[in-house]
Amino acid sequence: MQIRFRKAWHLVLGVCLSSAAPAALAQVEPPVPIDEVDTTPRPKPVPPSAKPKSLPAPDAGISRLTRDGPGKQPPAPKAPPPEPPPPPPFKGVGVSRATDEDLASAWSRWRRGIAEPNPKLAESAQKELLTFKDDLGIADLDAYSVGFIRASEARSHTNDPMGAVSLATAATQLAPDLPHAHLALARAYFFADASDIGRYFGEVVLGLRCLWQDPRYWRPVLADVGVSVLFALLATTLAVTATLFLRRARYALHDFHHLFPRGAARWQSACFVVLLLSLPLVLRLGVLPAVLAFFAAVAAYLSATEAAVAGVLISLLAIAPLEARWLVSETSFAETPAEDVYHLERGGLQAKAAAEQVQKRMAERKAQFEELFALGRYELRRGQLDLALDHLQQAAGRKNNDPGLLTNVGNAMFAKGDVEGAAESYVAAGSLDPSFAPSFYNLAVLYTRKAASLPPDAAVAEVQKAQSALDTVQRLQPSLVGKSDLAQETLANRALIAPALPLRDLLPLATPGETDLRVQSQLSAQLLGNLDSSVAWVFPLAAVTVLGAVGVLLRSAGASKACMRCGRPVCRRCDPELSRGSVLCQQCVNVFARKNVVGPPVKIRKQIEVAQFRLRMERLSYLFGLLCSGAGHVFSGLPVRGAIHAFIFLFTLSTIVFRQGVVRYPYGTEPLFMRLTPLGIALIAVYLLSLRGLYKQQS
Repeated sequence: MQIRFRKAWHLVLGVCLSSAAPAALAQVEPPVPIDEVDTTPRPKPVPPSAKPKSLPAPDAGISRLTRDGPGKQPPAPKAPPPEPPPPPPFKGVGVSRATDEDLASAWSRWRRGIAEPNPKLAESAQKELLTFKDDLGIADLDAYSVGFIRASEARSHTNDPMGAVSLATAATQLAPDLPHAHLALARAYFFADASDIGRYFGEVVLGLRCLWQDPRYWRPVLADVGVSVLFALLATTLAVTATLFLRRARYALHDFHHLFPRGAARWQSACFVVLLLSLPLVLRLGVLPAVLAFFAAVAAYLSATEAAVAGVLISLLAIAPLEARWLVSETSFAETPAEDVYHLERGGLQAKAAAEQVQKRMAERKAQFEELFALGRYELRRGQLDLALDHLQQAAGRKNNDPGLLTNVGNAMFAKGDVEGAAESYVAAGSLDPSFAPSFYNLAVLYTRKAASLPPDAAVAEVQKAQSALDTVQRLQPSLVGKSDLAQETLANRALIAPALPLRDLLPLATPGETDLRVQSQLSAQLLGNLDSSVAWVFPLAAVTVLGAVGVLLRSAGASKACMRCGRPVCRRCDPELSRGSVLCQQCVNVFARKNVVGPPVKIRKQIEVAQFRLRMERLSYLFGLLCSGAGHVFSGLPVRGAIHAFIFLFTLSTIVFRQGVVRYPYGTEPLFMRLTPLGIALIAVYLLSLRGLYKQQS
């Protein structure tokens, strides 16, 4: 009975303990028969492989149980502090994989969107063109910009001013340096709102500035101006010489007639003079020998001022072949290495053909530093990094102290992932030219991106270097600071600055070859005949000098001259009674200088003759002035003023005649009214001022 009661008590105690502390009793095995005698629980031994690494104290569970009470879990152990996240990987710069074919595809879609019309398609294609332009580092897409200009003009004709302005604005975005784009935008602004003068006048100023900064335009302009100057010089020389000859030919014929027998008629001697003067033309000796013949005929009868003006004009015309050669050499640009370098620097659609030409000259070992520089820079912007490095290093072999070259080398290394090499190139460029801001800007980009990929402790030095470089940029070129986020742009053409070749280094490549020599030879043959063009200009200068000296001797020897009153020849061979220094003919001396020599009727007739002579001279002066500004002044005895008037008038007239230009501009010319309007105003002003001055002089 006692044994049964003990068993029952053990069962109740086990149930209570199992409900009060299940965690503590989970390790106790159920009782075995021997436990019925010994009530001390014995845990089952645990195998060594199953033992935990650290066991709690035997009474740990009971003490927590009595402290916290039943139903509470022990507190979780404290988690270790979180480790800082690793820094992001180094964010370098990539290259664009777009090609000219992508540009052509976007252009085709834009044209289709304009033709259908489909505004959404045209707008998306326009955005793609601008995106490709920036991704590839293209400065100007001239051909596509001209297409937008024509579309803008079409919108203007259909009374859509806003559409015209939008398309013209896109044209300026595609080609910021194209003068026609700014002029087209000015026209669009004018048709949209003619009262907003500042808006379209500003675009006109920008267009003219681009014209004078672009060698493709200002060089043809210089060629047109130079050709007009040469033509005006030739025309002025002919006009002045012809006017002086017609004014003094009467006295030359008078003296020449004295060389013939007394029985010879004056018409016979005049025919002989005409025959002599026509010999240079008949023998095709050139224009200048004919001019010299007419000058020689009247050199003895000209005043010192008239002879000097004619001599200067003939001398300038004699060196016109040399002037033409200089003009050709200074205005050549098309089909020269300079044009290829220009297209490579712009990076547009013509750059591919230009790259082939430069590579051809490289194979012939004729490529210069500027060509290799431009080729490497073009390949760098197009993502051809290996070729770009190769060509830039070849350029460095010819000129290794150029900061722009070293900066582009650093860009190529940066794009390839060679961060240390890029930094060395940027530092070297900055040391060569401490005022060269692009190298410091790119260095700031490199250090900023490098610092972003390092732990905070290690990034401090790189941040300080980047800030130092930015401070230098702020001092040298503040406009670059804030240009873009230094660590956000992914493409090298957007994130980095690739310095271009200065224009002053490009122009020496515009060599015309043998074209200038051919032009000199052709013009020399027309002006001076079949003489060696290199020395032909010396003979007219010598002839002018000799003829001037001979004229002075003949005047001192008694050559006839014009009577101050009636204009008859004052000739001592015809009137031996005249003094050597007399300025009046024998009739005027008897009528006006001597008293009671002739009767009143003779004196009246002579006065009428003098009045008629003066009236005839005035009318002839006005006639010459009407035919050519300045010729009337020359005929009236004002050769300097007349030559200046004649040159300005003939220069303006020749510019109008050659309004299309002798050298064609790319993509057409500026609007014709922009050239003709100022020239027409200048021509009319010079013409009227010349007549007014002649009238005042005659009065």
